[in-house]
Amino acid sequence: MLQPSSQSTSQAQSIQCESQTSRFDSAELDVERERALSLIDLGGRLTNLHCGLVAESALFADGPIWIADGAPSAAHWIADRLDVCAATAREWIQVGRALSGLDATADAFEQGRLTCAG
Repeated sequence: MLQPSSQSTSQAQSIQCESQTSRFDSAELDVERERALSLIDLGGRLTNLHCGLVAESALFADGPIWIADGAPSAAHWIADRLDVCAATAREWIQVGRALSGLDATADAFEQGRLTCAG
């Protein structure tokens, strides 16, 4: 079965979008476009922060603070302080450790080209 080219699909979507947006006034669309851009920006920042959280969790787990504080594990220490479940913190630590030897994958994660569910 033949698939339409991405250009013809894009043109069809644009025409459909124009017919759907004609019921909104220009000022309302401008406000909504700003909201959409803000959402995209927030998503990018969240991804970047998540990448940092994963990397720092792995480094933290190898340090002495959680032991000195009497926590049963680094994951428990992180979970208690960040109000997440220990399984989530454990996943952050595991992913952070795995990424330390995978430069291209770590770069893709940092740039938001891949994400981690945890």
